Amino acid sequence: MSLLDLARRVGRRMRGGPADAPPAPDIPPSAGADDAMAQALLALGFDWQAYLTDYPGVGALADGLECARHFQTSGRHEWLRIRFAHPFAEVQTRIEALDLPEALKDQLRIDLAASALWQAAPAGVGAEDLLRPSPSYRPLPIISDSHGQLYLTEQMLWSGRWAPVPLLNTGASARGLGNPESRGKAGQRIRDQLKRLDATPGLQAVLMKFGQVDLEFVYDYRRVRDGAHAFDLADAQAFARDSARRYLAFLRALQADTPIRLVVTAALPPSLNDAALREGYMNAHIVQLHAELSPDDLRVALQRLEMPDWKTRTGLAAVFNDELAAGCAEAGLIFYDDFTPLLGPDGVIHPDFILWHGGIDHHLCATGPAARAQAGRLSADLAAMSQRGWA
Repeated sequence: MSLLDLARRVGRRMRGGPADAPPAPDIPPSAGADDAMAQALLALGFDWQAYLTDYPGVGALADGLECARHFQTSGRHEWLRIRFAHPFAEVQTRIEALDLPEALKDQLRIDLAASALWQAAPAGVGAEDLLRPSPSYRPLPIISDSHGQLYLTEQMLWSGRWAPVPLLNTGASARGLGNPESRGKAGQRIRDQLKRLDATPGLQAVLMKFGQVDLEFVYDYRRVRDGAHAFDLADAQAFARDSARRYLAFLRALQADTPIRLVVTAALPPSLNDAALREGYMNAHIVQLHAELSPDDLRVALQRLEMPDWKTRTGLAAVFNDELAAGCAEAGLIFYDDFTPLLGPDGVIHPDFILWHGGIDHHLCATGPAARAQAGRLSADLAAMSQRGWA
């Protein structure tokens, strides 16, 4: 079975569950189409020398044409990434001038956007090109904390024809977005981002994702501050609900100031296992934004706290999401539940979403097959919502 046939087979299985691989793009399988695409990639400025440097394991490829053929027949399906030697706008123009069937030009537009996506900084530097109009996709800014990385993937382009535009506010808490005195000033930065996006052609919506920082870091830092060594479930639930309500107040004010639809997504299931949490896991940037102690002193203080188990912590994320979903319904905001599909049979995050680290990091494995499949589901679901007029 060829790689292309295999890619198509797993593509048809995408909705089967978290372990399924996402679909590969549908390229006509004839040798003539492969040769035409390889020549087109070179005409567009495909940087084949960078390809060899980035992927030394591809074998003894002799020249640009062999590298372009490798990407066309194998690399794209293996999630290899490419660079172009020319500016984005110039490559866009060159694609439209090519004498190729529309289906092939469509794939080249997606290749170009995917190249821009992976080279853009998470906070948005270099992502401006993804806002340029294209007949093959629509821009979808991702305004989130670092957990929005889940949707910064080519799968968003392939499945629902959305180009994710990274505008991450790493370390930002949901409850602090409406606080003008917050250390990170993320709330004002998000308002400024939306003001700049208002005039973007074809922009229908932005995706919002916050809450993980509050649930997994800020609450425990407050316990350290207050000397609350014993875990109090009722207090933790009240904090989760209050964080959601404060976030909702920010979202309502934000939506009132912009014509762009806000697609509010859930806080994801926690990915840290119990052992990593008890050892005093921390993120230095989040410590800087939200804690009062140095990282070393904070680690010692965290190790003294009674910590809830993984399932209890997952339940707290559900409490936050229930409050958020109810508030969005009341305010007329779109809420998308990407929490429930990530749960496994044990009531915590499915192991396929943390396959690279097994629970010792607070982020999902965004490049894994399950995470890519989730990005594909969201992209397809948002495309369907858009077709229905966001009803």
